[in-house]
Amino acid sequence: MQILLTGATGYLGSNIAKRLASEGKDLILYVRDPNKLPRLAGSGKIECIKGDLRDKAILHQAVKRCDVLIHTAGLVKVWVKKRREFYEVNVQALRNLIDLSKQYNVRRFVYTSSFMALGPSDGQVLTEESSSKTQQFYNDYGRSKSQAHQIALRARSDGFPIITVYPGVIYGPGPATDGNWVGNLIFKFLQGKLPGLIGSLEKKWAFSYVDDVAAGHCQALERAGAGGRYILAGENRSLRDLFQGLSALTGRTAPRIVIPYWAAWLLGRLETIKANLTGTAPDITHEIVNIYRHDWAYSSQTAVQDLGYQITSFEEGLKRTVEFYQNRLRSKNQ
Repeated sequence: MQILLTGATGYLGSNIAKRLASEGKDLILYVRDPNKLPRLAGSGKIECIKGDLRDKAILHQAVKRCDVLIHTAGLVKVWVKKRREFYEVNVQALRNLIDLSKQYNVRRFVYTSSFMALGPSDGQVLTEESSSKTQQFYNDYGRSKSQAHQIALRARSDGFPIITVYPGVIYGPGPATDGNWVGNLIFKFLQGKLPGLIGSLEKKWAFSYVDDVAAGHCQALERAGAGGRYILAGENRSLRDLFQGLSALTGRTAPRIVIPYWAAWLLGRLETIKANLTGTAPDITHEIVNIYRHDWAYSSQTAVQDLGYQITSFEEGLKRTVEFYQNRLRSKNQ
């Protein structure tokens, strides 16, 4: 079985690549920069194709060689200067991959969606079949993932063998990139560079340990029925839980300053205007502040029952994550 994996240099994709390689799978890795690939050890054949998701000609050459496809690649940022890139990378690329997969009779297609495509939970715990109270889009990333979600649902209705998975807020060891929001928070907390927190600390988030989510993708590839939809989340915890846990593990005091939503929104709006003028990415946007106003809580029970998905406890996952970043800081300071 030849597996095409997109996004193998990303935070989640690199963990999926490592797991598949360790299982001896034959992999074709579609990446923009092969130099960023993690070290992969396994008995299977591993190939790399360099290409951009927007280049349909190169995608054509990759898809025709695979039996199954795992599509994790995407543009995961709070802001980019050319906003259309969100559509091109997160929406149009999925449409192209589905069309090519139909052309070449790909047997299984695992698509990494996002909890944002399901919408905020706001006092509920949502499942794959829940209807969100609002269809409002909070930023370009969320809008593009929601549009892509509709493409996946239509393909499912047409009988295409797509399996859609919805990770929660992924955390765990890994680079503190834009795609690793929790990692960024923890890294800044350990450095004493987190000036304050935003709004209510009681809003719930589905914290999903990265190893669990990577394993869930592999389980979906092997066990899910065509058309299956699975939330790959973890424990629903608040930001207060997160920072209390960080304080307990490190002895550091959580930031005492809590910025009201209105003030954070205004600051984010000014940061966005500045970014649009200068081309320098902002630390926060007003759209991100709007996301903070909601609960994002989900149930992974379907994945647990159907796939054997396992959830690392929040306390254990946080402990491993803190140890990883502490070691990184020690190495940096030596």
